[in-house]
Amino acid sequence: MRDGHRRTVDLELSTGARWLEVVGFRQRDAKYILPLTVLAAVGSLIWLAWWISAVWLAVNMTSQILNLLLCRRMGRLKQPEPRHELFLAAFTGVETVLYATLPAALLLDGTPGAAVAAMSIIGAIALSAASEIPLSRRIGFAALGASAAVTAAAILFSAPQVGALHVAVTLAAVASMYVYVVEAAFHREAIETRLAEAVAHARAKEAEAEAANAAKSAFLATMSHEIRTPLNGVLGMAQAMARDELKPAQAERLAIIRQSGETLIGLLNNVLDLSKIEAGQMSIEAIPFDLVDLLESTCAAFVTLAAEKDLSLELHIEGAADGLFEGDPTRLRQVVSNLVSNAVKFTERGGVSVAAELRPEGLAIRVADTGPGMDAEQKARLFSRFAQLEASITR
Repeated sequence: MRDGHRRTVDLELSTGARWLEVVGFRQRDAKYILPLTVLAAVGSLIWLAWWISAVWLAVNMTSQILNLLLCRRMGRLKQPEPRHELFLAAFTGVETVLYATLPAALLLDGTPGAAVAAMSIIGAIALSAASEIPLSRRIGFAALGASAAVTAAAILFSAPQVGALHVAVTLAAVASMYVYVVEAAFHREAIETRLAEAVAHARAKEAEAEAANAAKSAFLATMSHEIRTPLNGVLGMAQAMARDELKPAQAERLAIIRQSGETLIGLLNNVLDLSKIEAGQMSIEAIPFDLVDLLESTCAAFVTLAAEKDLSLELHIEGAADGLFEGDPTRLRQVVSNLVSNAVKFTERGGVSVAAELRPEGLAIRVADTGPGMDAEQKARLFSRFAQLEASITR
């Protein structure tokens, strides 16, 4: 409960301070806005007096610098409050009014070229304001409202020059543009909200998966201990029986029981160390072992099963491979045992052969059978985790 409550509080804090992303957005975009401001001032000289463009440039360059200083200061806030957002929204409104005076002056000029330039600047201001609405409606609407108010005022002031009909049509067109911009901003906000919910849902599922994985590991560890207890009893009795006088066939079968039990003990040890297995850090031993003894004992465990299916089970060891090797005999026995077990299981006629030879690159062990084999699709899934090539046959 405590962890869940803490995550909820963290989420609320991050959502409440999302307006701070506007700060980062403005800081990143300064390298584009500053040169565009200079370009707008220079371009306006075509229609406006030089001193108007110069004053506008000086005022807005100053406001841009103040904006960057303010954003830098707010970006350092450790605990942002609503009053900080309100202050930035108010500053944004004033800054936008100052910026929108240039397109307003161009609209009042009355020439078609100036009107086109003015609407281009107004459109850029509207798009910039709309991009901030999903992060902070207060800041975004402050910019959008200031821009719309200055634009509407300029259009109304131009009425004596162009006529009432022209003003009405222009106001309707500008209003339509602002409505569309706001609708697009709300649509983006809805998309980002759904994305945030999807991310939160995915994180919750990830936490559930981690909890389930921890429960699985605990269950396997507990079951491993439970299985070890009766298995130790079996191995203990096998050791006790080995000290009795037994017929050769009985002694051989008893040895197979002991070896199979010891292999199972090794597998249980791996389950107890599940965290290392899942992390891909399973340790591999490097100890001397006799290859002939290992392969003979491994194959011996499947002789009876092969005989029941009337299959031959042959072991071929090349002369150079007859001797001691250094490696992990438990892992090698496990691999060979799995291969031979599958070969016997899926072979109906013929037989299974195990061959070992020493090649220049090292020891090679091959398990072959006369079973149905695998097609290309099955080979592609061969090393997938927990994949069965023929689940129906296994059942």
